[in-house]
Amino acid sequence: MSFFGTATYYRRFNPHYSTLSKSLTDLNKKKLPLTVDWTVPFETTFQALKTSLSSSPVLQAADFERPYVVQTDASDFGLGALLNQVNSTGQEHPILYLSMKLLPREMAYYMMEKECLAIVWALPHDSVYLFVVNHPHYKSTVEIFKFAEEENVLVHVKTIKHSALHNVNNIVPVGPESFYATNDYYFSDFIMRHVEMVFGLTLTNVVYYSPGEVREVAAGFYQANGIAMSADQKYIYVADLTGRTVNVFEKHANWSLSPVKVVELETLLDNLSVDPVTGDVWTGGHPNGMKLFYYDPKDLPGSEIVRIQNILSDNPIVTTVYANDGSVIQGSSCASVYGNKLFIGTIFHKALCCQL
Repeated sequence: MSFFGTATYYRRFNPHYSTLSKSLTDLNKKKLPLTVDWTVPFETTFQALKTSLSSSPVLQAADFERPYVVQTDASDFGLGALLNQVNSTGQEHPILYLSMKLLPREMAYYMMEKECLAIVWALPHDSVYLFVVNHPHYKSTVEIFKFAEEENVLVHVKTIKHSALHNVNNIVPVGPESFYATNDYYFSDFIMRHVEMVFGLTLTNVVYYSPGEVREVAAGFYQANGIAMSADQKYIYVADLTGRTVNVFEKHANWSLSPVKVVELETLLDNLSVDPVTGDVWTGGHPNGMKLFYYDPKDLPGSEIVRIQNILSDNPIVTTVYANDGSVIQGSSCASVYGNKLFIGTIFHKALCCQL
């Protein structure tokens, strides 16, 4: 299974992955025996997949200034797609391979219908990635997973460690392996972190990470916390927890950030989320920081959910949408809208679903 997991991850390098791997993926079906005889078809598939993982051509990075060419194909068992780009010498070079195994009902299609299905399937294809901030042994790593829709599983892509990502609190992805990250402390030592907070030192920052470049893009925060991107992907919003501000930055083509404005709040704001429909910014806040940092079950920390409308205007509208003294939820840290529902998460307590 470890080989099959590797082959599944590298499927983007193989234009015929789904067709080649059919006999192996069929082993994942329910009601099959736990042990199978390793017959010739399985061995043939295994060897074909190994060969495909080590063969040319090698993918190249996309040049967003050049046109793309999409090629599709279909077989009795699967679909394939190839994204090409014409390089500076006039030759087409592969950018991305896609493949999908056909469902039983789709295998019954006429070949012309399968060819049409390949076109419809390939053009709107989007990969789904999950970025996770992890703190093993009080260190910081970012774990990247890719959702394999056909197998309905998350495939671990890679673990990212870097000295610039020393106290990561939150990230906003901008590519399959690139993101902006907030460091909420400058020091890693527990005592020095308290010194940092007590003296109000503005040492935390925002870092841009990609496989080819890592650099600081914003600094001077009391405690850089939540980070989010505007619905049109032109602006980056950074929450400064103890500074009680949302800092708005314009995002440039070279991934640098330039400050636009600062929106002041009355709560200790935590993580940020953006409504993709309205562009409103939502945050979970802490109305009393001392109750949060020095927990007393007899004097519970409250929760507060704030919405910011028209954040880029001269007069943004700041509204407290939900507030509680801790009797329902304690230490709200995030809020996100889906349809007419509001989902509230907390640092150490339960979650809450509200009707808007």
